Amino acid sequence: MFMLWELPMMCDIGGMKNRKRPYGPQPRNPEKERVGGHRSDRRGHGRGKSDDRFERKPRPPAPDRPTIMVAQAWREGAYIRGRVLQRDLVNIDFEIVEGDEPILHGEFVEVEPESQNSKRLVVRKKIPAQQAATWAAICNHGLRVEWPAEVDKDAEKLKAYTWDNAEGRADWRKLPIVTIDGADARDFDDAVWAEPWEEDGHHIIVAIADVAHYVKAGSFLDTEAVTRGNSTYFPDKVLPMLPERLSNDLCSLRPHEDRPVLGVEMWVSAQGRLLRHEFKRATIHSAARLTYDEVHAYFEGDKTAVPTDVQDALLKLRAAYAVLAKARERRGALDLDIPEVKLDVKDGKIVGVSTRARHEAHRLIEELMILANVAAAERLSRVGGGLYRIHPEPTKEKLENLKASLGPLGFTVPAPNGGPKAWAKLVAQIHEHPAAQTLLRAILQSQQQAKYDPNNIGHYGLALPLYSHFTSPIRRYADLIVHRALIETFKGPIGGDVAPEVMGDLARRAEQINATERKSQQAEWEARDRMVAQHFAGLVGQAFDAVVISVVPFGCFVAVDGVAEGLLPKWDLGRDWVYVGSLSCWRKTRGKGTLRVGGRVAVILKEADPLGGRLTFGLAGDTPVLYEDKTGGYRADGTPVMPKETPKGAPKGLPAERNAEMERPVRVHTPKYGKKPKRGHSGTTMGHPLGRAKRGNSGKKPTRG
Repeated sequence: MFMLWELPMMCDIGGMKNRKRPYGPQPRNPEKERVGGHRSDRRGHGRGKSDDRFERKPRPPAPDRPTIMVAQAWREGAYIRGRVLQRDLVNIDFEIVEGDEPILHGEFVEVEPESQNSKRLVVRKKIPAQQAATWAAICNHGLRVEWPAEVDKDAEKLKAYTWDNAEGRADWRKLPIVTIDGADARDFDDAVWAEPWEEDGHHIIVAIADVAHYVKAGSFLDTEAVTRGNSTYFPDKVLPMLPERLSNDLCSLRPHEDRPVLGVEMWVSAQGRLLRHEFKRATIHSAARLTYDEVHAYFEGDKTAVPTDVQDALLKLRAAYAVLAKARERRGALDLDIPEVKLDVKDGKIVGVSTRARHEAHRLIEELMILANVAAAERLSRVGGGLYRIHPEPTKEKLENLKASLGPLGFTVPAPNGGPKAWAKLVAQIHEHPAAQTLLRAILQSQQQAKYDPNNIGHYGLALPLYSHFTSPIRRYADLIVHRALIETFKGPIGGDVAPEVMGDLARRAEQINATERKSQQAEWEARDRMVAQHFAGLVGQAFDAVVISVVPFGCFVAVDGVAEGLLPKWDLGRDWVYVGSLSCWRKTRGKGTLRVGGRVAVILKEADPLGGRLTFGLAGDTPVLYEDKTGGYRADGTPVMPKETPKGAPKGLPAERNAEMERPVRVHTPKYGKKPKRGHSGTTMGHPLGRAKRGNSGKKPTRG
């Protein structure tokens, strides 16, 4: 089957089957086509003979592409040319077929091919310019936006929860339990509480929204949630897994309202070890809706940042977190602590860039959620069912690539079986590097992607033998599967509402959820890249200080202000630069200059493509690599400054200032890359860049006539 991106020239094979062309070669007949490779490959098989080793293999099918896309119209008289907002097709000109509503020059439209192999695109509807970046990512990855009518009907039929003692739920309504989320959060799916326990231990409760109370297995709501798999978060839009009637209202643990939860009580020792746990379906009455910034301000001494009736509860939570943080450090969990970049978007354009600070309040909630996920995984390992969140150890190939990037900077990359503590030691060393955030991202990229699986192999990054996802059933279907597996084990009226077919083929369900997770992640990145390119489109020609984040044979990728990422292609580097794969860097053969991960470089923005979401940079000036004073611990290219020694013959007894002036760095042998031009005879051009002598000059000595 031919698809749009192949764009073949079709002909009526059936009509030409029994007649000859008046000119040109005859059309191929696959049934009579000679089998075999090129004649130079048929060694010793005779002319026209075939061999199984040279039989032609069918071309693999082209990857699936969405049939609905977003394009920008360029009117040229009566003809409308369109550029599709998709990286594979952005450089192909299509013809847009105008409908009843006229299309203006530069407008964005949602289109679909007239046929599978056609370059004509039929307009479905117009797209506002401020929504084009996000809408293109939604179409390119086939994300669901509209809710089916059956789903809306099921959501509207649901009623708000009311306390019923006969239901058998635990009553946690009088506990000063609180929710702590971001300032812009709208769905609150977790609440926390803690108190001291015997022998300096802690009793902790983590309560999670009981989504299974509303979303029954096999219902229209459940089917739609399975299809979506998870919520998708764009800078200017959210595609929730559940309708807003559930995610922002019925399931959300809003303050001062009774809400059903699936909670876990955990008892932790003074060393942070989980001694025992118990899962319960309960009812809570949240005492307050707090934000990370408010809790952080209170921990820093601002007594007015939070209500007085929850201040004592926050101090008890802080004490429990301190114990869990020490336990995490002892087991060597991988803590990269990379700040998240936030794009402030208004009307589809970036109006500001900020960094989400991670302080103690974030880590507090993170540790409590990890503890609850561990408890859920331990429970599943005993009762069966559910999905684990597994994270395999890094592959040997990725470790070799990381070693090539970090080795020249003076860091030792752990061996494949080095264990989490070796990684924790490396991360602690990298935090002292001036380009720490870039190097930490390189470590993150060297790790394998975590995924869901019914078979447990442990979580390498968290250094945990058992781990699952239990704390976000509003936005992740995998968490809802875990909830149902736990509820199925309860006795009485509060358990047993899980259909056998839902808990059946977990392997197939895990594969489906992993695919939707990757799809959402790629769509989020694509929309973000397109918005950043649109923001930088007005800055073409300006110079920036960038950081090298990746080195590849065709150039290197650089980051500007921690937000914009683009390619510095090798053809812009010039002939003086060569790629050294063993050291994972670009090195200058004449003069000083090295481009490696973590190094700083001055660049000029040469091209910004908002449609494709690409930025292209070039070197700025003759000395683009930024060097700084070598009195610090690292140079600007990221390499450590070598220790100095006093040169031989230096007079002793001089002041320290004089001795420091006479010190010279220790010379380190570095191989020279590139061949030195040969010196030829007089009048020749041996070693010329073109590699040949000039015409009419053979290099021989002149003879007298």
